[in-house]
This record gives sequence, C-alpha cells and structure tokens, in this order.
Amino acid sequence: MHAPKTPWHVPDEEKSWMQIYERSDIIPIGKIKTIKNSFGVSFTGVLLSCVSAGISVGLNKKIREKQGFKKGPNSISVATILPLPDHPDKLANHLTGTAFQLPTRLDLTPEQRLQKVEKLLESAKQSTLPLLQRTAALLLNTNLAPVASFCWHNRYFPVGFTNMPGPTVAVSVEGLPVEDVDFAVGGQLGVLGVNFMVLSFGNHIRFGITAEKAVMNRVDVKELIEVICNEINVLYKSCSRSNLSTK
Repeated sequence: MHAPKTPWHVPDEEKSWMQIYERSDIIPIGKIKTIKNSFGVSFTGVLLSCVSAGISVGLNKKIREKQGFKKGPNSISVATILPLPDHPDKLANHLTGTAFQLPTRLDLTPEQRLQKVEKLLESAKQSTLPLLQRTAALLLNTNLAPVASFCWHNRYFPVGFTNMPGPTVAVSVEGLPVEDVDFAVGGQLGVLGVNFMVLSFGNHIRFGITAEKAVMNRVDVKELIEVICNEINVLYKSCSRSNLSTK
C-alpha cells in the first residue's frame, strides 16, 4: 500500500537527519478538562483535535508553497501509541499503537473538528490493530533488531502523535522540587516528517513538536504550536459562551 504523497512525507534519502524542536507554554489541565466535560469528549480527543488544527494549517501552507501540491488532502495519516482497551495507561502498554486519518479541512470549525476527531478516536479504541501489533511483537520478538527493522519501518505515516501522562504527585530531586519536565520524540527511519508530543506533569500539560529540517523551518514549527494553542483557547471560550447561554 502506498501512502498519498504530501509535503510532510520525507523518505530517508531526502532527510537532513536534523530535528527542529519547539514547545508551547504550559497549559493548565483544568482548561482541557473544562473543554472535555463541556463537549462530552475524551481528554485525548481534545488534545488530538487541537493537533489536527495545527496539521491542517501547517500542511496546507506547505502545499501552497511547494510546486506540484495545489490542493491539500482532506485528511492525513497519523500514527500514535494507544494502550489496549481496559488496560492501565502505563508505558509498558505503549508497545501497541493505532492509526488515524485526521481531518485537514480548513473549513471545519474547532467544534466540528473536535467531534470528528472524537469519533475517530472511539473507533480506533475498538479496533483490533493495537491487539494485532502487540501479538506480532510478542511472537516475533521485536527486541531483535533485524526483525524490528523489517516489521516497524514506517512506509506510510508522515505524522506521529505521542501523549505521555506524567506524575501527578510532587517530585523532588536531591530535596529540590521539580517544577517542570520536558521530552521529545525525534525522527525515525521511514517517511515520518513531523512528531507531535503532549506531556502532562502536575496540574499542567505542554505541547512539543519535532520536525525534520527537510520538511519545515523553525518559524513553521512555531506557527504550528501557535495554532494548536489558539485552538485550545477558541474551544475554551466556546465553553464559556455555552455556560453563559444556559444560565
């Protein structure tokens, strides 16, 4: 199966093997929970929807700039880790994963995008793909480098999404409190050009992006972060307006 070509598909021979990394300011978890409860969706659904907004703007901008890509696709393939149903969200379960065709249409409102992404997420949770991936890993023993390389070489997904829940309790190092943490997922073999990460810690979250330098520059990456954060603000304000209208 061949993936629909986009400017974010970058095969190994075209890579610079240099990653550009940017991150957002911290965002209160309470803000995400307010959106989640107001729209009746999942926490991950809110995060993934905001990432989808960033992808929509960033990808269509790149398509306009790049000769040969005059019209953007309505969706893009995104790979993400996903624990098995009814399993705790522990790192040990993140060997399993799934895939989405996230919407990239610019005519969607934030509210419409959120509902579409939530439906995709619910469908993915019921999919057998995570189970098959875990079974294959156990049977083939993917700790063996040649087998892992053959089975997991990315030939399809230009975008990755990682959502890591961090500790909710106070953490200290040598008696000093840890106030913030950060992490990044870099490029891999295959066509992946952009990675989106979310990490929660204490009572806040932070978005991060790593992008292959052959795909975009630092200004582009910062713009993606800005779009994601703006999407959160629009959804949050929409919750406030909804609460006022029901009073």
